[in-house]
Order: sequence, then structure tokens, then C-alpha cells
Amino acid sequence: MGSSSSVEKKVETTGKEERGGVPKRARKRKVEEYASDPLSGSYKSDDGKVELRLDVDKVAPYWPVLNAASGDIRRDNGDLVSFQCRSLRSESNTTTFKGTAKMWRDEDVKSRAVRSAKVTIEAKQLQGKWTAHVTIQQKGYPEDMVFDCKRYSKYFRSVNLDVDYCTDTLQLPKFDTHSHPTRPFDLPQRILDLVTIFGDIGIEMVHNTENSSKVEDPDPSNPWSLSELKDVMKIHQNVNQNQWNLWVLLANKYRDPRSAGLMFDKKNRKGCVLFLDHPWFRGISDETPNPKAMRKFLHTLVHEIGHAFNLPHTFESGNQSSLSFMNYDWKYNEIHEPNAYFRNFHYTFDNAEVMCLRHGRSCWVEPGASRWGAGLPIISAPPDADSDDPHFTKLKLDVKPTKSSYSQMEPVFVELRIKNTHKRPIYLDTRLDLESHNTKIFVTTPDGRVLEVEPTTNHIIPPFIQGLYPEGSEEGPDRVSDVIPLVYGEDGFYFCSPGKYHIKAVYRSGEYYVTSEEIELSVEKVENTEILKVFFTDVMGEYIEMGGSEDSTYDACRELLNKLAGSDEYSPWADMLTSMTCQYKKKPRSVMRTGDNKRVKVSIQESSLETTLSRTQKLVDNLHANGTPRQSILYKKSVMQRAEIFIALGQAEKAEVEVKMMLNDLKERKVKFFVIQWIEDEWMKLKGESSPKTQQEIIQERVNEIVTWYTEDFDKEEEINEESGLGHSTIFSHFNRRHTSSRDDLVYKIMAKADDEDDIVSVLEYADSLQKTRQYNLSVVQDALLIFIVHHPLAKEAGIHFPEFPGAPEMDLSTSAISLTPDGPADESTMNYFRNDWDFCFHHSHWHRVYFGGKIPTSKETYTYLDRQGELFGYMHKQMLARYNAERESWGLEKAVAYDFSEVEPLGCDLGKQFHDHSENGRFHPRPARVQWRSADFTRFQKFENNIYEAIRNGELTFTPDENGLGQLKIEKIPLDLEEDVAAEGYEPRSGSMNWMGNILEATTQTFNKTYGNMHNEGHGIFGSTRSGSSYMHTTSHAVRDNIFYRWHTRIDDILHAFSGTRKTELNKDPPPVIISEWDIIISTSEDQPQGFDKWNKTTGWEQNFDSDTMQTTLGEPKKKFEFLKMSHKPFSYHIRLRRIDGSVNTPLPLTLRIFICPAKHVNDRRRWIEMDKFRFILGKDQDHATLTRQDRHSSVIRRNPNDSADDFEIAITKKVSGFCECGWPYNMMLPRGQNENGGEDYALMVFATDNKLDTLDVRSECGSLSYCGAKGMKYPDRRTMGYPFTTPITIGGKIVSINQAAQMLSNMGMTNFKIQNNVRIELDSPPDESVVRPTTVWQARTQLHLTTEAEYKPSSWTGRFRILIRGEMIESDDDIKHIRIRFQGRVKGNGDYKVRDMTLSERGDSLNLRNENILEVTVDGQTSFAIPESGRYSDILSFELEPEVDYFLTFLLDSPSCYVSPATSGEAVTWRIKDADGDAAVSQDWNALKEQGKISHTRSSLYAIQRILGAGENWQ
Repeated sequence: MGSSSSVEKKVETTGKEERGGVPKRARKRKVEEYASDPLSGSYKSDDGKVELRLDVDKVAPYWPVLNAASGDIRRDNGDLVSFQCRSLRSESNTTTFKGTAKMWRDEDVKSRAVRSAKVTIEAKQLQGKWTAHVTIQQKGYPEDMVFDCKRYSKYFRSVNLDVDYCTDTLQLPKFDTHSHPTRPFDLPQRILDLVTIFGDIGIEMVHNTENSSKVEDPDPSNPWSLSELKDVMKIHQNVNQNQWNLWVLLANKYRDPRSAGLMFDKKNRKGCVLFLDHPWFRGISDETPNPKAMRKFLHTLVHEIGHAFNLPHTFESGNQSSLSFMNYDWKYNEIHEPNAYFRNFHYTFDNAEVMCLRHGRSCWVEPGASRWGAGLPIISAPPDADSDDPHFTKLKLDVKPTKSSYSQMEPVFVELRIKNTHKRPIYLDTRLDLESHNTKIFVTTPDGRVLEVEPTTNHIIPPFIQGLYPEGSEEGPDRVSDVIPLVYGEDGFYFCSPGKYHIKAVYRSGEYYVTSEEIELSVEKVENTEILKVFFTDVMGEYIEMGGSEDSTYDACRELLNKLAGSDEYSPWADMLTSMTCQYKKKPRSVMRTGDNKRVKVSIQESSLETTLSRTQKLVDNLHANGTPRQSILYKKSVMQRAEIFIALGQAEKAEVEVKMMLNDLKERKVKFFVIQWIEDEWMKLKGESSPKTQQEIIQERVNEIVTWYTEDFDKEEEINEESGLGHSTIFSHFNRRHTSSRDDLVYKIMAKADDEDDIVSVLEYADSLQKTRQYNLSVVQDALLIFIVHHPLAKEAGIHFPEFPGAPEMDLSTSAISLTPDGPADESTMNYFRNDWDFCFHHSHWHRVYFGGKIPTSKETYTYLDRQGELFGYMHKQMLARYNAERESWGLEKAVAYDFSEVEPLGCDLGKQFHDHSENGRFHPRPARVQWRSADFTRFQKFENNIYEAIRNGELTFTPDENGLGQLKIEKIPLDLEEDVAAEGYEPRSGSMNWMGNILEATTQTFNKTYGNMHNEGHGIFGSTRSGSSYMHTTSHAVRDNIFYRWHTRIDDILHAFSGTRKTELNKDPPPVIISEWDIIISTSEDQPQGFDKWNKTTGWEQNFDSDTMQTTLGEPKKKFEFLKMSHKPFSYHIRLRRIDGSVNTPLPLTLRIFICPAKHVNDRRRWIEMDKFRFILGKDQDHATLTRQDRHSSVIRRNPNDSADDFEIAITKKVSGFCECGWPYNMMLPRGQNENGGEDYALMVFATDNKLDTLDVRSECGSLSYCGAKGMKYPDRRTMGYPFTTPITIGGKIVSINQAAQMLSNMGMTNFKIQNNVRIELDSPPDESVVRPTTVWQARTQLHLTTEAEYKPSSWTGRFRILIRGEMIESDDDIKHIRIRFQGRVKGNGDYKVRDMTLSERGDSLNLRNENILEVTVDGQTSFAIPESGRYSDILSFELEPEVDYFLTFLLDSPSCYVSPATSGEAVTWRIKDADGDAAVSQDWNALKEQGKISHTRSSLYAIQRILGAGENWQ
């Protein structure tokens, strides 16, 4: 037959899931290759009693072929026989198929196949239609089953879809598979919707839009409740009796805002709801729908409809790696990597699911006809708790009933608690409710049945990843708890019979899988059997499970519960049921329902707010009077629900009283402090009181915490298993190619996390988890996170900026800045102020995070390389050298000399104790003096350099394969004399010759080649490696502090200068018709133009000339950490005049004005010119002249502040673009220092006008430097070479001229002179007054804890009575110390005060006890009870001599949490605490006895509140 050739052979499977559930062979075939006349589909006998589903050839382009058959046969006696053949074979490529089938002989979902049978199907065409003759031979049956069927549909099932909606118009998902960049590389472009997706697997989805109704809702902002949704669902089912009907409601939002959608119940699964106000779906209604939101809309709706067909989650059957619609993307990503699911998802179901949907028994597939997963395997029994797997042993899961004994009908609640028992933090999804699908609870009844607790509604809720910390850690809680009601579910009431019950729970998420111990509880018999009969019904169970309903169906339920609540016998637990069934709502909703020729208007009304308060009052009263610690979470939930209602009724004061009552009760019941704090925070949010910090401030603080976290605590196994390959003991280097390659991999993981979740908090917690779990080297994590912050749109949306830690002005300069530079003859140390300027160091560090060498996102999930990185690398560092050399010469020092490979470097670099003692710098070491490179390095670098110079001479770069495999270049040669950009396979974007030179000198992973090496980066690595460890040159954060940096970069710049010297810049090629003379430009300390500056005479031109002002610079006291002095200047402006050349009027003249300065004596040295600004200016079509003023704060080279942009004239004539806001040269160093002598140092000022139409410089970023970092998401906004016109030698008419000559010859170049005067000198402090003895530090917390860095205190959560050990061996004192003062550390800005009382200082006695002969009372302002502000505080002066080698105790009580400091590794115990500060133990002096009784806890790793002790002699000051 004509169609026989189209029949596909059986696809053998291995049992392992193919990606997306489509066999590889089918996926690799061209999509056009499907049967022109397929025989697959549904067949039916003439009498309608036989249904056959034949699946042997491809019906549509994306149709998987399963080579299977199934059918249903209704016998004459009414019995139903079903068969399923999963492996059909065709005979000799004909249309006859044979196989072995399983048989079922009834409609019971739980029944097992009774026997197997042989099936033969002969397909033929009669009158142009396919028919099938089927023979079923059953062993043991004398007669075969034989029947004939006709093909009536290409589909295997057909379902009617009814959609109602709350939005303005009905919208169903429609997704272009190529609209989103995160996708499989082989995913074909298609438009997907419900019809195509289910059509691909043979399910016909029939949707009649006429049956869709808009929900009439007087208050669309009011969230839906479960009872409302179930009422509407019930009505839909009553009106529409067809078994193969599905109903979808597209609602606005649910009462729990976390819920994105829900499936109604497992017993009658006929419909689902999506809540389109959920963040997942924002943007689906935009004019151009958001692709990510539309993808999620489609995935979620298909997922829920899959549940309606009784499909379970794939992870419930143990397959968390499934790429099916029935998996959650985050479940897949948990065990792979962020965003991995959609990078591999082919928008289909897996093979087992397709087999079930096509060929499963009808009772398995029909919506709501069977239990969840009836046709697929699912884990339904608890595993054993014992396991050697470390992922099991890191966590402990506990189940605790709120009571040990219950009465029949009494609702059972259990507390689930998961606790970290590991020594490291664990980050996991901490949702314990059953809707999370992380947790399963199993109940063993008195008669031995094992029931899984399954709620009647299943929500889809995003994960909540949270860190659980080791026990006793101050970083956060070690556990999380939730209270779960166990009342009614899939199997009815769980505790309906009296007797002993056993409960066990399982938690499984990601790599963690843990089982609880089994607990026992008893249920006592209730004698009133009549009440029991009424109570234990499905109607009552549904009523309780949905949280109550005002529907008349449940009138008897409400009546019974009210009766029980009013009875002394059943109260107070009956009050709990009343509380559980009082969902509330403000206004009714109504919807038109259509079905079976009926159209019904339905109104849904719930109980009022006042009714809800009335029904819950007795419960709260009972929890207040008789509640136990086990009921704390239940108590909190009840009170906070009522508080929300009180506020809705305008009765916030009643809510305040009830919440405070609850908090006081919980404190008395010794609930943990962090739980109290959590409830207080929730209450603050509920009543709308703003936090002292904005969300942006909180997020920024979190960023700062993550990127400054430090530890040296890691074990051997963690060192070996560290995922970047560096290990934990290695210091990350920005100049090591292996290091940066590993860093770049992590950058993309973090960015993928952001693309996946669109939640900045989740991204930050993910990054923090990677370092604190010791999964990655902390420096790799922190650098990757900084790059994410610089580049990813999500970070910008959150308002995060690149972290800064200036430490001023709040911080004492003595601890935040390095000692001032002394007066005297200038030497190398004189330049410390320049090299250590904090803003300058920040500029260099930040620039290298912007241009880190990898792809960056141009928008969310779209990545590309930054334009002209190599060229900008050379230019930015060239400008640094120009400024550095100008500064050196202002002191009379020689300019930086290029480092010689063979020299013995004489100076070294040591930034001093203050620098190295700080926590940010503890891993760095001084670079020693008199060190020479190894001969092997000398030889290697000389070879690289020679090869580069040879390439310059030959005019081309020649590449050879990179043997170590890190390089990506596949090009052989690149000419160096072409103006056009050159492309290389494996490298984007296209690059010009100047860019290639920068790329080979600062070779990233993608541009490295062994011929030319990686001179810049590897040179940094050599200088940064010392015998003691890593030095400053190892990192971009500190490299510029080292004097060798400038000598090394001079050598690099010499190469670039040699290359640029081989090219020429012709300045007479395209000059704009404009004149700027030396008298037309001045630099002034006034923003106002001099009077008469703009006076113009048409005949003679400008009427008056003016001189520039002398620029004023200052060297002031340091302002930020690790500075010596701080450069600054008086604000200045440029005033510029320009005029057209005759004949150029009547057309607008767009110009680019480029401003440079240079020491006057070096004007002909193009390396010494300093770019100050470049900007766009337009001379109007009717203008023949113009004047303009440009302020210094608008400069394109500085880190421009967006608050300074309002008066910038460029705004009106440029397009606004997004910039790198933290990028740019520091404003305070905009002018070189100059000199004080002779009225200042002579400088040249140049303004050069170029044709803006050719430059294409028509954009402006409101912040950051356009010159140094360009603009986000676009090419570098100036087509000229960077530094133009000084990049190369200058020619005019083909002849090389000096810069001075060019200024005289060109009308569009003006040059004038001005002076820079440094008129403030720093004087040394006056000699100290010898009569005054100043205090010195005699003891420090960080020294006692063996911290080598300036450890930072963190807010604590502990209260109680403390005893702090002041170890004698750590006391540095002498006989002159007669008095002491104690310095208390504050809780850090934004965390508030804390209170200390009853502090004493005494010599240590036996173990934890005191010597009683000399106990000194510590006071502040004469008080024994005092508050410590955020900034910290000193005690009063105490007359007490601390003796070295003698141990002391500080004992005190904290009424509120203070702060603590932790070392990198744990040592001996230094802090002891009595938790119950008001109990008998707190007043006892025998702490040794208390320790034996277990009433004292201690910590080896933390010391609380006390920062240091100062000592002085008699004359304290």
C-alpha cells in the first residue's frame, strides 16, 4: 500500500529517559518526514462498543511514535475489558502488527492486569479510510476476541476545555519557542499553545471560546479563597456532566500570594486555577508579551492540566532529572545548575507519560477518575531513616504532635522541624507544608494501614531557599518549623478511630533526603456515636479542608461545629475547628456558567470579617491561657490572622494589644529569640510601619556582607572537593588565567540563577551558599558576584551598586586611614597618597569587573562581549600613567621607568600594619625589596615580547594552536594595518587592529595564544607572588597601591606605543567647518562666563579675549580607608567659543568637542596628554557662532553622579543610555596636583572639534564614565580611536607634524595655557604634650581570638547572663597602667541600641568561678544599667590594674541582643552564657555547679560586646 512505507519501525528504549521524552531517532529526523496518510489514531466499531488506539506511524511533524496499541471493549453484559500492548511489531514492513498485551477485566482503578494476551491488528484501507481487524488470543480462553473498527480521528483522546477569566479579556498562552534565548540548541522554532502541545502527544484539546465567561467581581484586587474556588468548581461540575471536560479559571490572585496556581483535588480532578497576578506571569498582557512570563504561563497551565489527567510529578516517582512538563523547573535545577531546565527542555512529556496518556486505561487518564499517578509508579511509603549518605546525616527531621493525646473529631496538628546537624551552613528549600511537595507525612492507623497525608488541593508555589546554620551560630537559625494540620485528605479522616497511631515524615529536596523517627499519639474514644456519624463524612471533611464555606451544602457542618464549640465537653478543641472554617471575604463574586444547554449565574459569598473574629476569639483565649510551647506556631498563626482582620476593619489598636499579648506569652514560654524577632518583624510589616532601612539598603548591606565574608576554616575533604579547582587555601588572582576561567564559569551560573528566578534575594543567597558551604573558594564567589552586580539588569533593578567601604565620616580616622605623609624631600613614598587614594583604587578594581573578559548580558538572558575591550585596556592604563607621571613630576620626581626583566627591584612595597591588620586584607603580604625575576620567567617574557615586536614590524599577528586548551581562537593571521574590523572564528565582536594589540597583551581566556603569551596578566602574577604568599599585584583591588604597578604598565605601554607609532592620524581628512582659537577657550573656577565673553561682531568676530584662572588643588586629610592624603580641587568650568567657517551656514553642525590637558613642557609628547572630557554640541543651522560652558562634574571621564546631570546641556541633544554608574576616574583626582611655587605649574589646555556625524557620539549616560566604560548594551560610543587625536603620530596633508604645529595649523584645534597651583600643605601634628599620658590598648578581642585581621562585629540574637574571659596572656600592660576603660562595640549602623546591666570585672578563680576579694563594678555615666548605641561606647574610668598572665572575667547581663565577633577557626571557650537571665541560675555565683547541671552554654568561636580595654596612667586624657 501507498502508506506502508511511512510506517516507522519500533523505537527501542533503554529505560533511561530521553530528553523531553522524545526518542532520539524521532527528534533527529526532519520534521517534514511524517506519513502522508497515517493510520495511527482512534478507531471505533460500528456499534460503539469497541475503542481502539493504534500508534505506529508519525501523524504530525513532532509526533513521537510509540509502536503501541490499546483499547476498551464493552461486553454485552456491561463489563469493560481493557488491553494495552506496549510493543507492536510490523510484519515485513506491512500494515499488520503483532504484540503481547496486558488485559484488565473491570473498571476498578486499583485492579491489576489479570493475564496477558496476543494481539494481531490488520490495518487496511476501504473506500479511502483506514479500518482495523483486531484479534485477541487469551491463554485459557477457547474463543478469540475478534472485532473490526474504523478510524475516526488522528487523536487518541479528545477533551473539551472550558476557560473562565477575571481579566479584561480572555488570554491563553501562546509562546514562540525562539522568543526566549534560554533554550536547547536544537529546539525548532514554533508557536506553542495548549492545542499544539497536547496535539503533539495525540490529545485533542477542544476549546469553544463562546463557553468562556468573565467573572463579575466588584473588587478585582480582593484575593480568592479556597472555598470560593471550590464552590465555583462544584457548580461547573454539576452543570457540565461530560466525563472528558476540563475547566480552567484564570483568576487574579489567591489569598496566599505565593501560590501561582492550584489543582482542585485528587478525588475529583476536573479543573485548575492560575493566578495571573503572580510575579511569574507579569508581562503576558503587554503589547509585546514578556517571553519568560509567557513561557511560565504555558508551562504552568500545561503542568496543571497534566495533573487533571492524573499525572503525578515526575519527582514523586524519584525522577527529579526529568525534562517533562510534569517536573518543576526548580526541582530539576536543584540537582543540576541554575536555569538548566529550560536550557534543555523540549516542551513535551516524557515517554512514560505519553504512553499513559495515549494508551493508559481510560480510568487512569479520564480527568478525576482515579487517584494521582494511577498509571505511573509513585513513591507512596516512607523509607528507612538510617543511611550512611552524608546528605541524610546533615539534617535531622522531627515530627512533634502539639499534644500526645487527642479526642475523636479533635483536629490533630504536628510540628515539622528540620534542623542542621552539620558543621557547615546548609541551604535548602525550607517550606515544610505539604503543598511544597518537599514533605510527605505517613500515618499508620490502629488497624495497620499506612496512609499518606494528601491534601485535597495542590498548590504550585515557588521554592523558598534559606540557610540553616550550625547550632549556636550567630549567622542565623539552625532550624525551621511549621505546624501541619492532619485532618482530612485523599483517604478521608486520618484519625477517625480510637487507638494508637504512628506518624512518620520524609523531607526530600535537591540533594537532601531525610526521614524522621516514628512518633506515637493516641486518640480517645468519644461515646456520642450520633455526633461521630454526622462528623466523619466527606462533606464535613471537605468543609474543614477548604477552610469553611457559606454555601448551603455545608449548613449542617456549620451547625454541628457551632454546637460542639458551645459545649464544655468538646471545647476548646472545637474552637480550633471553628477557627479553621472561617475564611472571610469582603464582597461576593459571580460567574455565568454554560453547559448542557444551561446558563446559570452563580454568586459566591463568604463569611464576614466580624464573623471570623467571633469564631476565632475562644481559640485565642484558650491558647493565651493554656497554650504550651509546642503550640507556639499555631498561636502565632491564629493571632496574626486576626490582626490582619482587625486592621482591615480599622481597629489596629486591638490587633496591637493581641499581638503584644501573644509575644509576651511566647517569651514566658521560653520561645527562641529569633522566633520572637521574626514575629515582631512580620507584625511591623502587617501594620505598615516602615523599617528604618529601605529594601534597597537591606539588600545592599547583604551584598556587602557576602563580598567581605572571610574564613580559613575548611577541612581536607573540602579542600579537595572545592568546585572551582583552586581549593580553599589558594588566593584568587585576577591575573591567573585558570583562576579567571573558573571565576567566569561561576559568573554565568550566578547570572543563570538571576535569569531563572528574577529575584535578587535568591541570587544573593545562592552566591552566599556557595562560599559558606565550602563548595567554592570564597574569593571566586565574591569576584563572580561583583561581576554580576556590575552587569546584570536584575542588580540594577534592585538598585545595587558596586560595594564601597569608605569607613568615613562615621569611622575614626585613626582606624580607617593610614598615617599622613610626613614633610621632607620627595621620594617614592611621597606618591603614597596618589597610589592609595581609595576612589582611585576603586576605579581600577571596578573597571576590571566591567571588562572582565567574558560575555555580559545586554538584556536579561541575552549575552555578548563588550566592544573594544583590548583597545580600552590599553587606553585606560595609558591615561593612568599620564596622570601618575604628571603627579610625580609635580614633586620633582622622574616619571615611571619601565621595569627591566633582569633588574633587581630595589624598593619592594609594604603598605603597613594598619592595612594588613584589616579584615579585607589579611591574606595579602608585603612585596619584598631586592628581588629579581627567575631566569626562566625572564627568558619566557623576553620571547613573548620579541614575538610581539616582530608582529608589529611584520604588520600582522600570527597564531598557532593553544596546546593547553584554554584558548578559543581559530584564526591564523590578523593584519595590523587595516582600518576595517577583523573577525576571528571563536571571538566576537569584530575587532580592529588596535583592539587586537590590547587583547594579546591582556589575554583573556578567549584571546590567549602561546605565541604572544599573556604578558600583562602573568607579569602581575609574578610580582604578586612572594615566598610569604600573595602580594598586592595579585588583585585588581590593590595592584595600583604598589609602585611596581606603574613601572610594569610602562613596559606594557611601550609596546602599545611602538605599535601605534607605525600608524598615522590624518587630521586634515574630515575637519568640521568650525574655528576655535587659543583665545576661545579658558578654564575658570567660575561657572559664569566672563563678562563680554560672548560679544560678537559680524565683521571682526569676537570682541574681547580672556585668560584662564589658576586652578586650585589641595592635599587634605584622608577620608577613607587606607588613604594617606586626599587630593581635591576647587570646582571649575570650561568656557568655549566657536564660529563657523564662512559658507557653512543653513545646516546644523553637530560637533564632538574633545578636551585635553598636558604639562606645558610635554605638549609634543602624545603619551602625556590627559583626556578631561568629550561631549556633543550642535551649532544650529542659523548660528554662525556660539559660546558654551561645560562644568567639570559633567565630564565623560569621571565617575559621574546622576544627581549632577540636571543642568547638563548635552541631555537635550543626545540619547539617554544606560551606563556603568560606578565606573570612572575619581572626581577628586580630576586635576593633577600642580605645584605651589611660581604661582603654580604650567599646563596646556586643548579643545579639538571633530565631526560628530562621523564620530557617532550621540549618546549620554546619566552616571559613570562614557570614555572609560562605554554604555551598556551597545558599541563603544565613539568611532574614533580612543585618545584621538593623540593615539598615533599626527599628519596634516600627509606630513608628520608636532602637536604644537597642529594646533597652529588647524582651525578646529585650539590650545592655550593655564596654571595648576597646589596651595595647601599638610603640616605634622604638634608634638604630644609630655605631661599627658594618653591611653593605650592593653587587651583586644581580636588578639585573644587569634584574629590576624580587623574582625567585624555582627548583630547577635542572644540574651542572658554572660561571662567573658579576658585571657591574661593576651594582656599587654606595664606598671604605669593605673586606670582602665572598657570599649563596648555597637550593633552596627541600622541595628539599634542594646542594653547592658550589672557588669562586674574580677580575677578568675576556679574554672568558671570568681575570686571574691576584688569584684569591681563597671558603670557608664555612673549607672549600672546602660544602653550601648550603634556607634559603641566607653565605660567610666576604672581604677584597676590589669596584670599580664592573670585571667579575668567580665560578667554582665544583656536584656537585648548585642553583637559578637568570630575568628576564622574555633579555639578554646571564651564565652559562657546562662540563657535564663531572670531565673535562679542567673543570680548564682557557683558557675561550676551550674555547668555540671547543664544550665550554662559556651561558645568557642565568639566573643560578645567587648571590643577592647584601654589603659593609662594617672593623667588620663
